[in-house]
Amino acid sequence: MDKGILELLPKAEDFPGWNESESRVLRSVQEMSDYMDGGAELYFAYNFVQLGLKKIVNKDEVEIVIELYEMEDKDCAYGVMSFDLYGKRIDVGTIGIYESGLLRFWKGKYYCRIQMWKGFEENEDIIFDTGQIIEKSIGDTEDKIPELVQLLPKEGLEEKSIHYFFHITPLNNFYYFSNENIFNIGENASGVIANYDFEDYGTFLLMTIKYEDEKDGFEAYRRFSKLHLNKEIDSKDDIADFRVIKEVESSGFLGIDFKEKYLVLILEGKSKEICSHYLDKIFDKISNKE
Repeated sequence: MDKGILELLPKAEDFPGWNESESRVLRSVQEMSDYMDGGAELYFAYNFVQLGLKKIVNKDEVEIVIELYEMEDKDCAYGVMSFDLYGKRIDVGTIGIYESGLLRFWKGKYYCRIQMWKGFEENEDIIFDTGQIIEKSIGDTEDKIPELVQLLPKEGLEEKSIHYFFHITPLNNFYYFSNENIFNIGENASGVIANYDFEDYGTFLLMTIKYEDEKDGFEAYRRFSKLHLNKEIDSKDDIADFRVIKEVESSGFLGIDFKEKYLVLILEGKSKEICSHYLDKIFDKISNKE
Protein backbone atom coordinates (compact mmCIF):
# COMPACT_ATOMS: atom_id res chain seq x y z
CA MET A 1 0.00 0.00 0.00
CA ASP A 2 1.07 3.60 -0.58
CA LYS A 3 2.32 5.55 2.40
CA GLY A 4 0.05 8.27 3.70
CA ILE A 5 1.03 11.36 1.75
CA LEU A 6 2.06 13.30 4.88
CA GLU A 7 4.50 10.49 5.73
CA LEU A 8 6.41 11.38 2.56
CA LEU A 9 7.12 14.87 3.87
CA PRO A 10 9.95 15.79 6.26
CA LYS A 11 9.29 16.37 9.93
CA ALA A 12 10.20 19.58 11.72
CA GLU A 13 12.77 17.69 13.80
CA ASP A 14 14.68 16.99 10.60
CA PHE A 15 15.70 20.66 10.78
CA PRO A 16 16.84 21.84 14.23
CA GLY A 17 15.47 25.26 15.07
CA TRP A 18 12.37 24.86 12.90
CA ASN A 19 8.84 24.03 14.07
CA GLU A 20 5.80 22.68 12.27
CA SER A 21 3.02 25.26 12.01
CA GLU A 22 0.56 23.39 9.78
CA SER A 23 0.04 19.85 8.48
CA ARG A 24 -3.02 18.66 6.57
CA VAL A 25 -4.31 16.79 3.53
CA LEU A 26 -6.57 18.45 0.93
CA ARG A 27 -8.68 16.44 -1.47
CA SER A 28 -11.93 18.17 -2.40
CA VAL A 29 -12.53 20.87 -4.99
CA GLN A 30 -13.71 23.22 -2.25
CA GLU A 31 -10.66 22.63 -0.05
CA MET A 32 -8.31 23.20 -2.97
CA SER A 33 -10.17 26.28 -4.22
CA ASP A 34 -10.12 27.84 -0.77
CA TYR A 35 -6.42 27.09 -0.34
CA MET A 36 -5.36 28.29 -3.79
CA ASP A 37 -7.83 31.16 -4.11
CA GLY A 38 -9.12 29.95 -7.47
CA GLY A 39 -5.94 28.34 -8.87
CA ALA A 40 -7.00 24.73 -8.30
CA GLU A 41 -8.60 24.17 -11.70
CA LEU A 42 -5.26 23.39 -13.30
CA TYR A 43 -4.56 20.50 -10.92
CA PHE A 44 -7.97 18.93 -11.41
CA ALA A 45 -7.44 19.19 -15.17
CA TYR A 46 -4.48 16.83 -14.64
CA ASN A 47 -6.44 14.34 -12.51
CA PHE A 48 -5.53 15.52 -9.03
CA VAL A 49 -5.90 12.99 -6.18
CA GLN A 50 -4.72 14.79 -3.04
CA LEU A 51 -2.34 17.39 -1.66
CA GLY A 52 -0.10 16.85 1.35
CA LEU A 53 0.63 20.26 2.88
CA LYS A 54 3.12 21.17 5.60
CA LYS A 55 4.46 24.48 6.81
CA ILE A 56 7.51 24.85 9.01
CA VAL A 57 8.82 28.06 10.52
CA ASN A 58 11.91 29.20 12.44
CA LYS A 59 12.36 31.73 15.27
CA ASP A 60 12.83 34.54 12.73
CA GLU A 61 9.41 33.69 11.25
CA VAL A 62 10.95 32.45 8.04
CA GLU A 63 8.46 29.92 6.66
CA ILE A 64 8.81 26.98 4.29
CA VAL A 65 5.62 25.84 2.54
CA ILE A 66 5.83 22.22 1.38
CA GLU A 67 3.22 20.97 -1.10
CA LEU A 68 3.22 17.42 -2.45
CA TYR A 69 0.57 16.81 -5.09
CA GLU A 70 -0.43 13.23 -5.80
CA MET A 71 -1.83 12.87 -9.31
CA GLU A 72 -3.54 9.91 -10.98
CA ASP A 73 -0.35 8.72 -12.68
CA LYS A 74 3.12 9.85 -13.77
CA ASP A 75 1.90 11.41 -17.04
CA CYS A 76 -0.51 13.59 -15.08
CA ALA A 77 2.27 14.66 -12.71
CA TYR A 78 4.54 15.44 -15.68
CA GLY A 79 1.72 17.48 -17.19
CA VAL A 80 1.46 19.67 -14.10
CA MET A 81 5.23 20.07 -14.07
CA SER A 82 5.20 21.09 -17.73
CA PHE A 83 2.92 24.00 -16.92
CA ASP A 84 6.05 25.95 -15.96
CA LEU A 85 9.52 24.67 -16.86
CA TYR A 86 11.32 27.99 -16.50
CA GLY A 87 14.17 28.21 -13.99
CA LYS A 88 17.47 26.49 -13.24
CA ARG A 89 17.52 22.71 -13.63
CA ILE A 90 18.73 20.91 -10.52
CA ASP A 91 19.31 17.29 -9.59
CA VAL A 92 16.15 16.60 -7.61
CA GLY A 93 13.43 14.28 -8.91
CA THR A 94 13.11 13.23 -12.52
CA ILE A 95 12.89 16.90 -13.48
CA GLY A 96 13.79 19.51 -10.88
CA ILE A 97 13.76 23.31 -11.23
CA TYR A 98 14.75 26.02 -8.79
CA GLU A 99 14.30 29.78 -8.89
CA SER A 100 14.21 32.49 -6.19
CA GLY A 101 13.18 30.35 -3.23
CA LEU A 102 10.88 28.00 -5.16
CA LEU A 103 11.91 24.39 -5.77
CA ARG A 104 9.59 22.21 -7.79
CA PHE A 105 10.09 18.71 -9.12
CA TRP A 106 8.34 15.77 -10.71
CA LYS A 107 8.87 12.16 -9.65
CA GLY A 108 6.49 9.31 -10.40
CA LYS A 109 2.89 10.33 -9.79
CA TYR A 110 3.98 13.24 -7.59
CA TYR A 111 4.56 16.92 -8.25
CA CYS A 112 6.26 18.82 -5.44
CA ARG A 113 6.56 22.54 -4.64
CA ILE A 114 8.76 23.84 -1.83
CA GLN A 115 8.43 27.61 -1.39
CA MET A 116 10.27 30.07 0.84
CA TRP A 117 9.01 33.61 0.31
CA LYS A 118 11.68 35.41 2.32
CA GLY A 119 15.08 34.51 3.69
CA PHE A 120 15.72 31.95 0.97
CA GLU A 121 19.15 33.34 0.12
CA GLU A 122 20.41 32.19 3.54
CA ASN A 123 18.36 28.96 3.64
CA GLU A 124 18.67 27.38 0.20
CA ASP A 125 20.37 24.34 1.73
CA ILE A 126 17.20 23.62 3.75
CA ILE A 127 15.05 23.97 0.62
CA PHE A 128 17.22 21.47 -1.27
CA ASP A 129 17.45 19.11 1.73
CA THR A 130 13.64 19.12 1.94
CA GLY A 131 13.39 18.16 -1.72
CA GLN A 132 15.90 15.33 -1.31
CA ILE A 133 14.07 13.95 1.75
CA ILE A 134 10.80 13.85 -0.21
CA GLU A 135 12.47 12.32 -3.27
CA LYS A 136 13.94 9.57 -1.11
CA SER A 137 10.56 8.97 0.58
CA ILE A 138 8.85 8.56 -2.79
CA GLY A 139 11.40 5.91 -3.74
CA ASP A 140 12.39 4.53 -7.11
CA THR A 141 10.16 5.32 -10.08
CA GLU A 142 10.40 4.41 -13.76
CA ASP A 143 9.68 7.79 -15.30
CA LYS A 144 9.60 8.49 -19.01
CA ILE A 145 8.82 11.71 -20.81
CA PRO A 146 5.47 11.17 -22.62
CA GLU A 147 5.75 9.91 -26.19
CA LEU A 148 4.22 13.04 -27.72
CA VAL A 149 6.88 15.21 -26.11
CA GLN A 150 9.62 12.95 -27.46
CA LEU A 151 8.19 13.37 -30.97
CA LEU A 152 8.87 17.12 -30.96
CA PRO A 153 11.65 17.96 -33.46
CA LYS A 154 14.70 19.19 -31.54
CA GLU A 155 15.95 21.81 -33.98
CA GLY A 156 14.88 25.24 -32.72
CA LEU A 157 12.85 23.82 -29.82
CA GLU A 158 12.64 25.96 -26.68
CA GLU A 159 12.53 23.13 -24.17
CA LYS A 160 11.29 25.34 -21.33
CA SER A 161 8.19 26.15 -23.40
CA ILE A 162 6.98 22.53 -23.68
CA HIS A 163 3.45 22.03 -22.32
CA TYR A 164 1.77 18.63 -22.16
CA PHE A 165 -2.01 18.50 -21.73
CA PHE A 166 -5.19 16.44 -22.03
CA HIS A 167 -7.77 19.02 -21.01
CA ILE A 168 -9.01 22.25 -22.58
CA THR A 169 -8.18 24.33 -19.48
CA PRO A 170 -4.37 24.07 -19.61
CA LEU A 171 -4.38 24.33 -23.41
CA ASN A 172 -6.24 27.64 -23.24
CA ASN A 173 -3.65 28.85 -20.74
CA PHE A 174 -0.93 28.10 -23.25
CA TYR A 175 -2.75 29.19 -26.44
CA TYR A 176 -6.39 30.21 -26.63
CA PHE A 177 -8.47 28.66 -29.40
CA SER A 178 -12.02 28.47 -28.09
CA ASN A 179 -14.08 27.95 -24.93
CA GLU A 180 -15.41 24.83 -26.63
CA ASN A 181 -13.35 21.65 -26.75
CA ILE A 182 -12.97 21.77 -30.52
CA PHE A 183 -10.01 19.35 -30.48
CA ASN A 184 -11.80 16.59 -28.52
CA ILE A 185 -9.04 16.69 -25.90
CA GLY A 186 -9.71 14.43 -22.96
CA GLU A 187 -9.38 10.90 -21.68
CA ASN A 188 -8.79 9.53 -25.19
CA ALA A 189 -6.62 12.33 -26.59
CA SER A 190 -3.52 14.11 -25.29
CA GLY A 191 -1.44 16.90 -26.75
CA VAL A 192 1.78 18.87 -26.58
CA ILE A 193 2.50 22.46 -27.60
CA ALA A 194 5.87 24.20 -27.71
CA ASN A 195 7.65 27.28 -29.05
CA TYR A 196 10.35 27.22 -31.72
CA ASP A 197 12.81 30.03 -32.27
CA PHE A 198 15.25 30.61 -35.12
CA GLU A 199 17.48 33.56 -35.92
CA ASP A 200 16.56 33.29 -39.61
CA TYR A 201 12.97 31.97 -39.47
CA GLY A 202 11.65 33.74 -36.39
CA THR A 203 9.36 32.07 -33.87
CA PHE A 204 6.34 29.78 -34.20
CA LEU A 205 4.38 27.21 -32.19
CA LEU A 206 3.92 23.54 -32.92
CA MET A 207 1.04 21.53 -31.46
CA THR A 208 0.49 17.78 -31.81
CA ILE A 209 -2.52 15.85 -30.55
CA LYS A 210 -2.75 12.06 -30.57
CA TYR A 211 -6.15 10.33 -30.55
CA GLU A 212 -6.99 6.80 -29.55
CA ASP A 213 -9.84 6.88 -32.06
CA GLU A 214 -9.13 8.26 -35.54
CA LYS A 215 -12.76 9.40 -35.81
CA ASP A 216 -12.22 11.83 -32.93
CA GLY A 217 -9.16 13.22 -34.68
CA PHE A 218 -11.03 13.77 -37.91
CA GLU A 219 -13.90 15.46 -36.08
CA ALA A 220 -11.37 17.82 -34.45
CA TYR A 221 -9.87 18.56 -37.87
CA ARG A 222 -13.35 19.21 -39.27
CA ARG A 223 -14.29 21.59 -36.43
CA PHE A 224 -11.05 23.50 -36.63
CA SER A 225 -11.42 23.87 -40.40
CA LYS A 226 -14.89 25.32 -39.97
CA LEU A 227 -13.99 27.76 -37.18
CA HIS A 228 -10.54 28.89 -38.27
CA LEU A 229 -10.28 28.16 -42.00
CA ASN A 230 -13.89 28.89 -43.02
CA LYS A 231 -14.00 25.50 -44.68
CA GLU A 232 -16.98 23.14 -44.38
CA ILE A 233 -16.15 19.41 -44.50
CA ASP A 234 -18.77 16.67 -44.43
CA SER A 235 -16.63 13.54 -44.57
CA LYS A 236 -13.08 12.30 -45.12
CA ASP A 237 -14.07 11.44 -48.69
CA ASP A 238 -14.28 15.18 -49.40
CA ILE A 239 -10.55 15.62 -48.78
CA ALA A 240 -7.74 14.67 -51.13
CA ASP A 241 -5.03 16.21 -48.95
CA PHE A 242 -5.46 17.10 -45.28
CA ARG A 243 -2.54 19.53 -45.32
CA VAL A 244 -3.50 23.17 -45.43
CA ILE A 245 -1.09 26.11 -45.10
CA LYS A 246 -2.72 29.50 -45.01
CA GLU A 247 -1.70 33.06 -44.17
CA VAL A 248 -3.76 34.42 -41.30
CA GLU A 249 -4.21 38.14 -40.90
CA SER A 250 -1.91 39.60 -38.19
CA SER A 251 -0.56 36.20 -37.06
CA GLY A 252 1.55 34.85 -39.92
CA PHE A 253 1.02 31.42 -41.45
CA LEU A 254 -0.99 28.54 -40.07
CA GLY A 255 -0.31 24.94 -41.09
CA ILE A 256 -2.45 21.91 -40.29
CA ASP A 257 -2.25 18.25 -41.22
CA PHE A 258 -3.96 15.06 -40.06
CA LYS A 259 -2.78 11.49 -40.56
CA GLU A 260 -4.27 8.47 -38.88
CA LYS A 261 -4.43 9.41 -35.19
CA TYR A 262 -2.24 12.54 -35.22
CA LEU A 263 -3.36 16.12 -35.71
CA VAL A 264 -0.51 18.64 -36.10
CA LEU A 265 -0.71 22.43 -36.18
CA ILE A 266 1.92 25.08 -36.88
CA LEU A 267 0.86 28.47 -35.52
CA GLU A 268 2.23 31.94 -36.25
CA GLY A 269 4.80 30.72 -38.76
CA LYS A 270 6.73 33.27 -40.77
CA SER A 271 6.43 31.45 -44.11
CA LYS A 272 4.73 28.59 -45.92
CA GLU A 273 8.12 26.90 -46.16
CA ILE A 274 8.69 26.72 -42.40
CA CYS A 275 5.17 25.35 -41.86
CA SER A 276 5.65 22.69 -44.51
CA HIS A 277 9.13 21.78 -43.29
CA TYR A 278 8.02 21.20 -39.70
CA LEU A 279 4.88 19.33 -40.65
CA ASP A 280 7.13 17.01 -42.64
CA LYS A 281 9.60 16.69 -39.77
CA ILE A 282 7.07 15.65 -37.18
CA PHE A 283 5.26 13.19 -39.42
CA ASP A 284 8.64 11.69 -40.33
CA LYS A 285 9.28 11.13 -36.62
CA ILE A 286 5.83 9.60 -36.21
CA SER A 287 6.45 7.24 -39.16
CA ASN A 288 9.88 6.22 -37.83
CA LYS A 289 8.37 5.53 -34.40
CA GLU A 290 5.87 3.14 -35.89
